[in-house]
Amino acid sequence: MTPLLKRLLVLLAVVSAAGGWYSVTRPKPGPGAEEYRQALMAGDGGDAENAVELLRKAVIAAPDNPEYHAELGARWMRLADHERAAAELQAAAFLQPDLPHVYCQLSQCLVELRRREDALAALEVAFKMTPDCPHALTVRGEQYLRDDNLKPALADFQRAAQLDPSSAVVHQKIGYILFQTQQFEAARAALDRGLQLAPAHPGTHLLLGQAHLKLGGSPQALETARQHLQAALLNNPEAPKAYAALGQVYLRQDNLFKAREAFESALAGQATMQDALYGLVQVASREGKPDEAARHRKSLEGSQRREQELSDLKARADANRDRPGPALRYARACLAAGALKDAGRALERVIAVNPGLREARELRAEFYDRANNAERATRERAIALGLPPAVSP
Repeated sequence: MTPLLKRLLVLLAVVSAAGGWYSVTRPKPGPGAEEYRQALMAGDGGDAENAVELLRKAVIAAPDNPEYHAELGARWMRLADHERAAAELQAAAFLQPDLPHVYCQLSQCLVELRRREDALAALEVAFKMTPDCPHALTVRGEQYLRDDNLKPALADFQRAAQLDPSSAVVHQKIGYILFQTQQFEAARAALDRGLQLAPAHPGTHLLLGQAHLKLGGSPQALETARQHLQAALLNNPEAPKAYAALGQVYLRQDNLFKAREAFESALAGQATMQDALYGLVQVASREGKPDEAARHRKSLEGSQRREQELSDLKARADANRDRPGPALRYARACLAAGALKDAGRALERVIAVNPGLREARELRAEFYDRANNAERATRERAIALGLPPAVSP
């Protein structure tokens, strides 16, 4: 059990035993109030960095003001600095334990930091105060989603959608889960609602394009799929998936030139993507180029072998959860294959049980390097250097 988890559970027990959640009277305007006011104005005007600097001055002037810490934590969250955000939100929760939104934001930061148990502890406190908080349900649903526990994740997101139907993210998550469980028509309906609320979201366009592709091959369905997939290409880290799906649309439309172009664009972003390799096999075969088709088929078979090897390593890791060695071998193979999300999840499970394992910390530093998070990589290496070297069993 981590120190934060212990503190939150103790706090939960104490305030529950007291018969309710006590509140601290918000301090009257005083030290830091002017900096706080200016910070809100700067933030509303889009000057996020200036807002943070002003809020830091407010906190220095009045370190016992929970409102200042909470606002600074929220501003750090908007800048995607979840480490600093978590520190400020923890301070706010310590100073005033009856603010459910602080625990929701704290849990969201902890989810992003892959501190699963701490995130769930913060959510437990939030739900104790507000059982039907859509924000808390959304954060818990995201954690379940990262755990690959789709059924409770879907239940949380659907409940959040009932409580806050204006949340685009919630409808997007529902659509994603329904798509993954092959409920394509229901997924399309949920994603359409999400797109109405956030028309430019590339991930929603990608899933809608894929859903329309799965729902049939009529000219209208294919054209709708193409439009969504084209929209999914802009500012999307998963653009290779959109290109691969576009290739399939063009194949069904008998446009082999554009199909080839789309599959090659997919491989330019992800060299071992099986959907794109298989698509090029189809294109070459239909163009009467057997040698090229054989070359792409060989690459596809190699990618499938590597995927099977990863699957076998994952099965060994799942069967030996009490030993870190199999999970670390799986994480190392995922890093080598570029499967960062799977590597991160494997390392998260190992470190949750073995926080002092040097090999796991070194691997997580490599994971953060690959994810372009230099600050977290440096932090993990510093932790690793302070631990004794050991060979995991």
